[in-house]
Amino acid sequence: MVAVLTSLFIKINGVVFPIVYFGAALILKVWALKTKSNLWEIFDALTLPLFYLLFFAGIGSFLSSNNFWDLKYLGAALVSCLVYLLSKNKYRSFSWYKSGKTGFLFWEASFVIFLLLSVLAFIDTNVLYFEGIIFILLTIASVEVIYYRAERNLKNDLKKLFRKK
Repeated sequence: MVAVLTSLFIKINGVVFPIVYFGAALILKVWALKTKSNLWEIFDALTLPLFYLLFFAGIGSFLSSNNFWDLKYLGAALVSCLVYLLSKNKYRSFSWYKSGKTGFLFWEASFVIFLLLSVLAFIDTNVLYFEGIIFILLTIASVEVIYYRAERNLKNDLKKLFRKK
């Protein structure tokens, strides 16, 4: 029952999920500013509920449609949860994540989820191209947030990248 109800979150050709996801992030930002809460800690606290939501929504979507491709949300949740568990206690020691600040786990999960969903959207021939484009844009947005949180300097990173040895 829970799975079928949460599958409504994914319906309408899969475009509802990214729109609701982006809208929820904006609402959380406004709410955090209003209550003077730490937005990044809120994001990290919502990482596991995001996995549960995608897990049950993927099962419900598959059960309501019997379409194999509706399991992509379940698969994205499982792979992203595995990456989350592997990096949960180690992300502050990543050399490229200089700041070690909170907020990394949610956006890392977002990156993995949207990367997998964008790849699967292009593999699936019955999906709208618009859905794949939205997933790619959200993948890029997740990388940008991680880069911003790492407090890296784009100018310095580009100099190091193109420096002659």
